[in-house]
Amino acid sequence: AEYMGILQPSQQMAVETQSAFQAPKLNLCYITGYLATILIGSFNYGWAIGIFGALQILFKSMYQWSDEEYSQYTSLISSLFPVGAFISSLFAGKILQYGRRVTMYVAACLNILSTIFSTVLQKPNPSDSSSGISEFCVERFLLGLSAGLYCSVSPLYISEIIPPHLRGAICCFHPLLLTFGIVCTYFIGVVIPNGSSEYLINNSFGWRFSMSIPSILAIFQMISLFFVYKYDSPPYYYQRSMTKELKEALTCIYAEEADEKAVFQFLSAGEKYDPNVSLYQKYKWAFWAGLSLAAIQQLSGMIIVSFYAPQVFAKQGDSQAQILSLVVALINFAATFVAIYISDKFGRRILLIGGSIGCGIALLMSLITCDGTDTASLWVFNFGAFLFMGVFACSHGATFW
Repeated sequence: AEYMGILQPSQQMAVETQSAFQAPKLNLCYITGYLATILIGSFNYGWAIGIFGALQILFKSMYQWSDEEYSQYTSLISSLFPVGAFISSLFAGKILQYGRRVTMYVAACLNILSTIFSTVLQKPNPSDSSSGISEFCVERFLLGLSAGLYCSVSPLYISEIIPPHLRGAICCFHPLLLTFGIVCTYFIGVVIPNGSSEYLINNSFGWRFSMSIPSILAIFQMISLFFVYKYDSPPYYYQRSMTKELKEALTCIYAEEADEKAVFQFLSAGEKYDPNVSLYQKYKWAFWAGLSLAAIQQLSGMIIVSFYAPQVFAKQGDSQAQILSLVVALINFAATFVAIYISDKFGRRILLIGGSIGCGIALLMSLITCDGTDTASLWVFNFGAFLFMGVFACSHGATFW
């Protein structure tokens, strides 16, 4: 930031205060529960990414889709998730102005509403292969809206309640819980037994419950935020000169008394919110750097591999497809731990450059072999998908957050 000339004098003074100010002792019990409540959003985001891909083989059997219908319907349904996430991300900044907790409430409500369409209103009819498609489309779109808000508010919320010396490691819990959510969905896909259409309709509790889990967690999150963690982040209150709420929030987060201004300067570079000042003019270099990294992360192919790799895996058999999808998710989860270890050791820039090269090579391998049906082509595709997910999780997947 200093190199790009972004820091203002007041921010530089805040940074100097951070280095000289001794961090007050955190209320570990409160802050642990607070973080766990926030990270429900990260877990739900990961679950939303993976759940339909994990169960699409089961839905193919239940609705008796042909191979052509399977490709068309799953592509349509899957595409609506990123559309919803894109739309909600456009409005996330406006909603965040009303508070981080309010944004969490909105995301949780959308999550709960999506479950109604995927479970309560879902009435499978094998004689009509298109039955249930509209409900799935609405469910994925609403889930995308929820995920877009969750991925906007969760890392921001965490960074605003954690002191700088802990922020790097703690913020990595967002991608960690996200990838854990993806792993859980593919594990569910392996555990839930597949079978005939009649069997799946008469024994629908497994897949209906698995699609309801995020809503159950969202309800718990709303209750926790309403009754236990009743305060927004200190920076939110400070920027709006809400002194009383700021003091009460700090009293909950810290186990000892501390001067509000000093603690806030320790939390962040403390400039108050001024609606008359153009944030773009002040932070345009940081804005374009952050926007570019976000675009590269989302356009690098992770969504494509997560949603469509199971369709190629299905060429190797339904049971094999579920196991291979689980392996991809496990690699993603395990590589996130590696990213936490190496991000500070090698630096974000090296990881991003190396990750871009590695992801490009892996995607090229999968692209060349995705239409093949022989054993060699399929295993080259598998290796490309495994390599991509591991490299992505070590670079773009973790460092951006």
